[in-house]
Amino acid sequence: MTTRIPLPVSGTDIKIVSGLVAASILTIFIYFLRVWRHCHSFRSTTLDELAELVAALRERHLIISHLLDVAPTEIDRRFDRKQCGEACRKAEAAVEQIQLHRLDANQIRRLSYCEQELWRQSDGLIDAIHHHPQVQKDPAVAGCVAGLKRAEEKTKDAAAAFNTSVFTYSAQASRCPKLFRWLIANDPPIVVDLVPHYSSGSEYLTN
Repeated sequence: MTTRIPLPVSGTDIKIVSGLVAASILTIFIYFLRVWRHCHSFRSTTLDELAELVAALRERHLIISHLLDVAPTEIDRRFDRKQCGEACRKAEAAVEQIQLHRLDANQIRRLSYCEQELWRQSDGLIDAIHHHPQVQKDPAVAGCVAGLKRAEEKTKDAAAAFNTSVFTYSAQASRCPKLFRWLIANDPPIVVDLVPHYSSGSEYLTN
């Protein structure tokens, strides 16, 4: 039987191996730190855009509520005031349940459905006003209509900015290793859709 004599390991060799291991661990740590900072930056931007969208929606809801208060009853023959008010209430509730510290796909989805219904109702409100020239001339009504137009443009811009951030954030997160992606991007957002779709989302409008 041949006896193997272990090669002597000097302290210098141990230091070299330990240094290489430490350097590898440090390199991996720095890599993951950079990835985390990169994704966290895009996530923070998306949350900031969501906050801007929420602020724009609140402004729009306020104007619609005021317009419902000042619009005379003569437009009610072409428009369901109660239904519009209910849609506004549901949209306001959907906005209030948005948590600005996280990206919840279900919350965004509910927000989209409620806003689509309110958009349909507010379009009906404006259409009814346009069919009554005397109502259009009322200073309070005219001021609300002009303010609502500006608020809608602001809302569309905010929604577009949020959706752009969502696409960018999702694209960056998808490049991360799968396990690390779960750790830093476990709340993948979805885009918000304010354009009315008459056959979708009715289950979100019943409560």
